[in-house]
Amino acid sequence: MNILTILYGCQYEEIAAKGKDGNKGRVAANVLLTIFFLLLIALIFVILYKYFPAALPKNPLRGFGPRTAGKIIALVGFGAVYGLVLLTVGTEANFHRQVAAYKDYPASVKKKANRLILIPFFSMMALVILLALL
Repeated sequence: MNILTILYGCQYEEIAAKGKDGNKGRVAANVLLTIFFLLLIALIFVILYKYFPAALPKNPLRGFGPRTAGKIIALVGFGAVYGLVLLTVGTEANFHRQVAAYKDYPASVKKKANRLILIPFFSMMALVILLALL
């Protein structure tokens, strides 16, 4: 079972279990995948800033306050990464293929599957926060 199968299958199953349209799990999974990639990008920038400060520009968004600059970077970054996810692995055909593969697994494997997504996600988030604070 790969990460995409777990991600799309778990989202489909969770939404379908509530009696809603399980196909909305595609949007939720694409958003989670986008956030995962943004965390990876943030981790790279924190490492660069921490250990190679000369590699980054000093003030890329002059004239904006830190909060406004952060919002601009977050919105543009989220939009760009979400667009890439949507055009590559987040297609409707891939979603249905991954959900069908997920449904074929036994219940014991499905029960452990959600942890396989959450552990790397929270580990990366903790690493970003830890490196940013040190």
